[in-house]
Amino acid sequence: MGVNTNFQPEYGKRRTCLPLGPWNLPRAEKRAVCNSFYGVKVPEGYSSNIKNLVFLQDSRLLGLKSHDCHTLMQKLFPMAIRSVLEKPAIYMKLLKEYVHNRTPPEVSLVDRDLLNQAHLYVLENTEEVLSYIEEHMIHIKITYPKFRKRTKWLQDKHNSTFIQ
Repeated sequence: MGVNTNFQPEYGKRRTCLPLGPWNLPRAEKRAVCNSFYGVKVPEGYSSNIKNLVFLQDSRLLGLKSHDCHTLMQKLFPMAIRSVLEKPAIYMKLLKEYVHNRTPPEVSLVDRDLLNQAHLYVLENTEEVLSYIEEHMIHIKITYPKFRKRTKWLQDKHNSTFIQ
């Protein structure tokens, strides 16, 4: 089944032990990470003084607020664990830097809708475009004769198709 044998339970005479996962750090590595947090200096207002939240004797961080946790996980933690990463993990990070997504990112649908609304607003408030708007409304009335008297429907159709 492809189960990793390194993480199988270890059966003993009195109890069964589960091995630690790769994300668990030994004491020495915990100390190294806590020491790096203890020595970090951040600009005032960036987050709490991390030095006051590190307890070196227990190798623990206590009293973090939500913003501190976010800052720690996003910015400081990757820097602190660099010294304790395994060599394959460091190599994978290096390989990841070589791979780039060459396709340009697509604009999300919400952003595209906002851009279309802004574009339409500018066009409808420009003197030179008014004749084209009237021509487009006549075109819609001719194309959809059943909806000729439904003003709201005509305006919605105009708004959704005029930019194209």
